[in-house]
Amino acid sequence: MFQLQRLSSENQASLKAACDKIINYAQTQSDSYVPSEEMSDWQKACLSIYVPPEAINLRDSTQHGILSMLLEEAFQPTNNNRIVCLVGDPGGGKTTFLRHLLRERLEAYRTTQARWLPIFISLNKIQEQELRIEYLLQDYFRKNLLLDANQLILIKTQPLFVLCDGYDEIGYGGNLYQDNHWEEWSNVCFIVTTRPEKFGEQLQSSNLLNALERAFKPALPEYQLALFQLQEFYPPQVEAFTRQWLAISGMQQGMNVQQLLGAMQQLPGLSELNRNPVILSLLLYALPDILRQNLGDTVTVQL
Repeated sequence: MFQLQRLSSENQASLKAACDKIINYAQTQSDSYVPSEEMSDWQKACLSIYVPPEAINLRDSTQHGILSMLLEEAFQPTNNNRIVCLVGDPGGGKTTFLRHLLRERLEAYRTTQARWLPIFISLNKIQEQELRIEYLLQDYFRKNLLLDANQLILIKTQPLFVLCDGYDEIGYGGNLYQDNHWEEWSNVCFIVTTRPEKFGEQLQSSNLLNALERAFKPALPEYQLALFQLQEFYPPQVEAFTRQWLAISGMQQGMNVQQLLGAMQQLPGLSELNRNPVILSLLLYALPDILRQNLGDTVTVQL
């Protein structure tokens, strides 16, 4: 709940207005990811499909599973994690996961006592929005939400769930947490996504860990950094994605799930490609045409 009990009536009203602005802006962002008529069939299907991703703890490979459950555990108060870095390959589902998490947090805010205010920042748009990399939250609140100085002070006391997408897409090599002085925000959890290539090609796991520590680790020893890497789809996830695709897209012209899965197994090269969500969506979009054009032939498909 809002921390209102020790505020003056004027500050209570100001804080409530600020929280309403945050929720309304987050809802507008979430609505922008809903399929619309001007989108292609492929875009509509991709925005409609969600298969819960799995991840692995980069510090402890024995800890792996559904990413949302790993995050829930990571942000337990006893673990002292203030920031999670989510590493994943291009098209692996990082942005899709954060968009889904934004919708979940909005729903939880409105329907339960989980009063965390969700913040979604696309880091590749900060230059367009004139947000300074060392003052991300302050500029986000001032420029996007038009909060005044007093509201900014009040918001610093509130539970915030900040999702920063695409660290690899900005020309910045500093420590995002420390340079922003996020330790001054008393009740905030951060999730930042990045591609591993940001830190160099073909890094050994130990070198990647060191690079991620330099980029995100809080300065205060009592605050911790959790590191997770998205996993490629397993066969059950490929099947779940294919079932949703078939139900939503209407583009398969009489093919069923088993026919689509069978074709991806039989055509050389496809079973190795379909573990990436974006590539899987492209395969499903193109597969009927590929099969029609090459019926009875042995085909190697390259994307």
